[in-house]
Amino acid sequence: MDGFPAMSFLSSDTTIAIIIALGVFGLLSICLLIVTILGKRKKKKFDYNEFIEALGDLKNIESIDFKNSRLNIVVKDKKEINKEKLQDLGASAIIMTSKKVTLIMGVISEQICTYINNKLS
Repeated sequence: MDGFPAMSFLSSDTTIAIIIALGVFGLLSICLLIVTILGKRKKKKFDYNEFIEALGDLKNIESIDFKNSRLNIVVKDKKEINKEKLQDLGASAIIMTSKKVTLIMGVISEQICTYINNKLS
């Protein structure tokens, strides 16, 4: 191997295997670094009061229940609902009928439902 005189004692197959192993090690190191950095980011705490405001405040909420990742909310006036704010707060889908709003909120749906029901009672 003319290109690597210091490794002339190794066969070309061994040299290639070492280079590949170093490349894989480098990629794994970079991946581990990225995962560590992303894992250290603080997740923003969910703001329940901001969520209630986006629904037009408590006075606009007649009832709320959840099923899996979905919130079903009966409202008095759907014009009071701020869709953009709900999306900013994590709603991946918003379905509105005349008096009912269905939001896909993910794993936090149960906590939101419990919080709002406690506020309503």
